[in-house]
Amino acid sequence: MTQESGQNDDFLRLFMANQRKIYSFILMLVPNRNDADDIMQETLSVMWRKFSDYRPDSSFSSWGIRIAQYIVMAFRDKHIRSRLIFSEDVADKIVDKSELLSNELDCQIEMLQDCLKRLPAKQSDVINMRYEEGLTCKNISEKLGLTVFGVYKALSRIHNALLNCVQKRMGSGEIG
Repeated sequence: MTQESGQNDDFLRLFMANQRKIYSFILMLVPNRNDADDIMQETLSVMWRKFSDYRPDSSFSSWGIRIAQYIVMAFRDKHIRSRLIFSEDVADKIVDKSELLSNELDCQIEMLQDCLKRLPAKQSDVINMRYEEGLTCKNISEKLGLTVFGVYKALSRIHNALLNCVQKRMGSGEIG
């Protein structure tokens, strides 16, 4: 594999993992989906061209959001008369809040992944069947010889256990 191919793979992996966050940010500032789609494409293009400027020790989503913010600002300058565009002050507040929420969400996801690893094998199997394999509760019930209600009840207990685990870790300030 060439170095360029490796960089392409790195970019695609990071972009695919963070695309939803960046697009959600754009939608907060530009409520029209057609405009948001255009801005997302421009953001992707700029991120691709400037990927060599990205520092691997920093947050890829924050980097992409910052690029998107500049593109949204340029879009706003072109469409300044539109009533659907937020003022620069409001846009800056949204950026600050979205970065904070993004970091919180990253921590919560990390905690949830750790809590998932701590599940007993049978509970882990049920979660994997439902969310990784995409099986319906009916399919799971057939596979495990349970009633559909039993699967719903098991999933509910597992969800509660995971929620309690994450909340406990958040309350203790534990990360990672």
